[in-house]
Amino acid sequence: MLSKLLELTLEKDSGLKLEVKKLIDISKLRKVTAKAVIATNMFGRIVGWTLVHKENSIWSYICGNKYITMTYVLQKYRRRGIGTKLIKMASKAYHSNNLSIIEWDDQSDKFKNKLIDNNIISA
Repeated sequence: MLSKLLELTLEKDSGLKLEVKKLIDISKLRKVTAKAVIATNMFGRIVGWTLVHKENSIWSYICGNKYITMTYVLQKYRRRGIGTKLIKMASKAYHSNNLSIIEWDDQSDKFKNKLIDNNIISA
């Protein structure tokens, strides 16, 4: 499943891809404790995903004791509430709003702040 998620990300060597590749490497040695929530269109094509984990990560120093949350939605499906729904479902799966969103750019920073303002994730 992790390999499938890699296909959707934009940048060849983005932090998002590096993180997923690291989880793939870990999964070759042992079970990875992570949950993925997938969004599909009406044809069953994956259009977005969020992956939540607490594995040792390049982002652990930023996230502290929170779950590391990576979310990606295809460009043409953005601004439709898909990312917010994915985060809400991930929060329910972990019975926690103690999720840390990794901001990649201004758009993801605004997304994170919207989630905090709406009490979907904790600050």
